[in-house]
Amino acid sequence: MSKGDISLRSTDPSIKDEPYAKIEADGTFKVMTKGRPGSPKGKFGVLVTAYEDLDPKKASAAPKSIIPRRYAEKAILSLDVPSANYDLSLTSKP
Repeated sequence: MSKGDISLRSTDPSIKDEPYAKIEADGTFKVMTKGRPGSPKGKFGVLVTAYEDLDPKKASAAPKSIIPRRYAEKAILSLDVPSANYDLSLTSKP
């Protein structure tokens, strides 16, 4: 995937800050929390959104998702961040 956004939602109600990431053109992303690199450790539900670019001539058109909407509507993906220094690599199966 060459664009989109990732939002991490903690399963621990005491963690109020939501880590997030922007997916870059090369498919990489860096998780940030409150503008700083990284995420608190813990278990997170993962939401992913990715939309087609809007046509400036059709500014009122709703953006069309390029991935199944279920990944943005409910945290069906999960992530366990074991420590503050953690590298994550995601791959997809055809």
